[in-house]
Parts: sequence; C-alpha cells; structure tokens
Amino acid sequence: MRALVIGIIGAVALTLGWLWLQPVCSGGKVVANEADCREYFTDGFCRTAFARTAAVAARSGAVYTSEAECRENWPVCDRREPFGFGPRPSHWCLARGADAAPATIEPHYNNRRQ
Repeated sequence: MRALVIGIIGAVALTLGWLWLQPVCSGGKVVANEADCREYFTDGFCRTAFARTAAVAARSGAVYTSEAECRENWPVCDRREPFGFGPRPSHWCLARGADAAPATIEPHYNNRRQ
C-alpha cells in the first residue's frame, strides 16, 4: 500500500514538473511590442501581426462589467465593446505559419502592479 501511495505521489510530481518545463510559446517567441518582434521576425511579419493584436485582445482574457472591477485584479484595463472592460496584454506569443504569415497570436497577461 505504501508503495502505491509513493508511486502516485511520484507520478503527480513528474507530471507537474513536465508541465512546468513546457515552453510558454510553443513554436514562436514571446514579445512585448513591435520593436521586440523585429528582433526575431521580419518587419512585414511584425506589422501584420501587431495590426491584428487589438482584435485578438478584444476577444481574449477576462471581462468585467466596470473598469473599477477590472482594476481590482489587473494594473491596466481597456474597454471591450460592447462587453465592458478587460486586462491589457503585457506580451504576445507570435508564431510564423508555413506561408510566413502569423499563425499564432496569443495574448499573455501580467497582473503584477508596476
């Protein structure tokens, strides 16, 4: 019985360790802005990707009914039409597709107060 419990604890620990070591942005790079993007990708790719970030941010993340409610949890909030307010992404996961266009544009949020 003791071996079974130790085995289960070990399996859970290995699974959590494996998950913790997975890349944050599989197949791409995490960038804060368009200038950071140009360190890893071409100018045209970055312009195309960052032209779409506002639309992606409007559909992603938590949505709050008021800005005050959003600011209780996040340092910077933006209006989400017609829904309310949501956190502003601090970074973006960008990955290039086979056709050199942005295949992945995922917002990453940082709720630490500056």
